[in-house]
Parts: sequence; structure tokens; C-alpha cells
Amino acid sequence: MLNKDKMCSQQKLVKLLTPKETTSLECLFKMFDVNNDGELTRDELVNSLFKFMGKIYTREEIRDAVQKFIRVTDRNKNGTIDIKEFMSYFAITFNKKDPDCELREVFAFFDEDNNNEISHAELKKAMNKLGAKYTDLEISKIMRNIDKNGDGVIYFDEFKEMMSGNHFK
Repeated sequence: MLNKDKMCSQQKLVKLLTPKETTSLECLFKMFDVNNDGELTRDELVNSLFKFMGKIYTREEIRDAVQKFIRVTDRNKNGTIDIKEFMSYFAITFNKKDPDCELREVFAFFDEDNNNEISHAELKKAMNKLGAKYTDLEISKIMRNIDKNGDGVIYFDEFKEMMSGNHFK
């Protein structure tokens, strides 16, 4: 979850949702809001979820999960969830993943010592692991092509640019 310093306003968070996500969440909220008062209570959520998942989970398990959900989602601490709180929660949930997460995992494969840079030796070793046998001269040429600032190592931003294809234009 986001910490307080990084937490966006509810309005900004909701704007992160696509129109389809917004419509789906509004429909889901209305389905849970049994008395149509614009607020989701613990009982409304527990009863609605039990109807759908009562064969999989006990009422107690659902009640515990709902209580945790309310604790995290209820920003104004009034004990209920309004539509903005509901949609903000899912905006965070849908968008919390770093868009570069998978690319960072690939970078980490090359960055064996985890110092946030790929050295000549690390690149050569990783390429060997992948079955590509390059000479030191070939590795040096690859490094020069990727290493934009010429400091002899490849940083994530340089790696990302190379992987995006923008490097070769």
C-alpha cells in the first residue's frame, strides 16, 4: 500500500481508472449497497459476499476479510465505505505495480552483485549463462553502445532505453 507521504488524493486516484474499470466498480458498489444510501457497511459487505462465496468461505472468514478491507479503505474513519473510498482503494490496487517491474527483474539477472549497475564482467557472465559466447572485445562494443554517459557501466535507465528499442533509432 502507499505510505501517507505518497498517497494521492481520492480524486487523483480515481482518475487513474479506465472508463471500463470505473463503470465496473460503480456497478459492484451498487450491488453491495443494498439500502442504496451511498455507503457500504460491514453487514452489507459480509451479507453480499456470503451470498456469492458462502460455499467456499465461512461467514467468520468473510467477516474478518471485510473488517480488514474497511480498516484499509475507510479514509475518513466513519466505519463505512463511500464510492470515492471504494474506487480509490481499487485504483491503488490496480495501479500499484511498478510498470518497470518485469524489466527490473531482467536487469537484476545481469546485475549479479545487486549494486544497480551492470559491469563488463557481469554482462559477459550473464550472456554466457544465456548461451551467447562473446569475446571481451564484443562485450566492450555492446557496453559502449548501451552506456550513454560513458562511465563504463550500464544503469537501469540505459538498460531500459536499450530494451525499449528507442536506443537503436
